Amino acid sequence: MSCRNVLHGLFLLSDSAKVFQRRLDGAVDFYRTWAEYREGFGFLQRDFWLGNDKLAYLTNQGEYELRIDLVNKIGNAYHAKYNLFRISDEWSKYRLVDLGSFLPESTAGVFTFY
Repeated sequence: MSCRNVLHGLFLLSDSAKVFQRRLDGAVDFYRTWAEYREGFGFLQRDFWLGNDKLAYLTNQGEYELRIDLVNKIGNAYHAKYNLFRISDEWSKYRLVDLGSFLPESTAGVFTFY
């Protein structure tokens, strides 16, 4: 898989920020098959999932921070940042293999992953 193929489907917020999932209004159904999550789906300007293959490739090319942005029901925005994020490939079921330290500039509490 080339980097060009990965970046073709990637929504960029800036030179450094890459968005691999967005859910704005529920217009896209996220109840999908394994193959659809592997390849990606949705619409880049609205609700989408980049694809597990692309995400695994990207996160294993360097060290990336993870930022999770959330908005609650009354419109308050929060975010959580971790200093490292990496997932494995399909052979090991796209497992989260690295999640770094929770960064202090985060405005949300620590997320726990099981």
